[in-house]
Amino acid sequence: MSHHAQFLLIVIISILTDATVAVILIKNVMITIS
Repeated sequence: MSHHAQFLLIVIISILTDATVAVILIKNVMITIS
């Protein structure tokens, strides 16, 4: 596992985490509105 690959992995995980949080927030907003 090279240093560059580790960095890419961290970036991908952080993007996925941000996306998951965004989806949860959007779902909560949709539930609140409806």
